[in-house]
Amino acid sequence: MYKRVTMFSVPNWVYWMVHIPSMGIRYPIYKLLHKDFNTYKEQLRIVNELRCACENYGDKDKDGNWNIKAWYKSSPRSIAVKVRFMKKATDNVYDNYRKQIENYTYSTTPYAFRDGCGVFNIILDFPPIMQFKASRTSVSVGTDYQGIFNWDYSKHPHALI
Repeated sequence: MYKRVTMFSVPNWVYWMVHIPSMGIRYPIYKLLHKDFNTYKEQLRIVNELRCACENYGDKDKDGNWNIKAWYKSSPRSIAVKVRFMKKATDNVYDNYRKQIENYTYSTTPYAFRDGCGVFNIILDFPPIMQFKASRTSVSVGTDYQGIFNWDYSKHPHALI
């Protein structure tokens, strides 16, 4: 479920002062559940960058409504972003918005145009899930999203790589 990026023109320090109480509540919960609190802080930072980029690209009309709408959906490995400009916008406008977000994040996927919105993902930096344990009968054959992939040739003597 996508959450709406709240559009208000305030400095970054005000944004963080609003979120400090929720961070103070979440910190002990994350420690008790053995979750990584830095991932939560990183997601908040990226949402703030989405808000700032919307302020740079958006304008208010005479009724006080923004001409840009943005939504995001968090997952452990990425943040999916949907953006829609109310005025006619070209592909360059959507791509420039994505590139501005990419300046403040690690990497983004190219945007796609679906349901009247520009959609792209922000890939989060994450540590590997599995740790490699070296032994005399194992060989590292590559990496995947879980970490280093190793082949133990004493347990599995045949492999297709």
